Amino acid sequence: MIYLSQLLGNPVLDANGERIGVVNDLGIATREVFPRVTSLAFQGPGKTPFMISWRKYVETFDETEVRLAVPATDIRFSYLQPDEVLIARDLLNKQIVDTRGMRVVRVNDLKLSDTSSSQLRLLGAEVGVRGILRGLIYLYTNGAWVENLPKSFKDFASVNLIGSVSVYYCCIIALVIVIHLVLTRTRQGRYFVAVGDNAQGATLVGLPTFKTKMLAYVICAVMASIGGVIFCSRIGFVTPMSGNGYEMKAIAACVLGGISLAGGVGSVIGSAIGAVIMSSISYLLVFMGFSSNYDNAITGIILLVIVVIDAVIQHRSLVKNKHDRLLARVSQDAPASSVQAEKGGEA
Repeated sequence: MIYLSQLLGNPVLDANGERIGVVNDLGIATREVFPRVTSLAFQGPGKTPFMISWRKYVETFDETEVRLAVPATDIRFSYLQPDEVLIARDLLNKQIVDTRGMRVVRVNDLKLSDTSSSQLRLLGAEVGVRGILRGLIYLYTNGAWVENLPKSFKDFASVNLIGSVSVYYCCIIALVIVIHLVLTRTRQGRYFVAVGDNAQGATLVGLPTFKTKMLAYVICAVMASIGGVIFCSRIGFVTPMSGNGYEMKAIAACVLGGISLAGGVGSVIGSAIGAVIMSSISYLLVFMGFSSNYDNAITGIILLVIVVIDAVIQHRSLVKNKHDRLLARVSQDAPASSVQAEKGGEA
């Protein structure tokens, strides 16, 4: 996992190690669920802009440099294709708006997943609010750790409520059951599913779409706060980087549990099972003798595979629905045409 801000301004080196420019932008193909990076834009000597094929020329990259697979003399430059966009120019520092045109947040950074040693895919956007909050945390704490928490608070994580099951696990199980019942047995819970499935359709039938979305965000924030309290109690200290990258694990756990990124499909029980699986990856890696550094890579691979499968299923569902509607329309028109033919024959 790497951010766009970590790549911009890095030196571009050819196969001989000669510096030929600095990274200026990345081009992506827009016709994919998670667009792959297709072009590298960099500034050469005299700030001359160049663009080359990422897949053809880039050999390796990291937070310090981008190294090409050929010497500078063998590079053939390209142009931005009609289905490509430059993410720094066209996406970074732009406003995200909702379906009603209301500005929500500003894109602060872009998250990229390295699917191989030289391939990148765009995963998501780091929005401005998160960047502001993390910046305020650094300013408030001066980068210091939060330690010396009360012993009673830390010991509470080891209290067993039922046999060897800790009180936190019991609380989480109870919380999952309560949320599942709310989503499936109450009117407000069904509002969440309806708005997630089709927000515009929910608005047309009179559901409080905006209120439901805001309530979902508030509940999400409360759950994150509860998770932070549990994290503090179990670990015993907090660093300014605590929780960094957990959002991708949360998304992967939900998708792995059967929740569709398009909304309206899935259950909280499925997402809880997905969370258990995702949290077990690190332990399984250590048990199998692998380094825990593969954790993020496996998370990204799981997320990519499941999202692609979800996109294929959604596409097939749309095609099937269109086909069924066409067959229904043809079957309705067929009796009418046969009746007209019979009347014409009698005449």
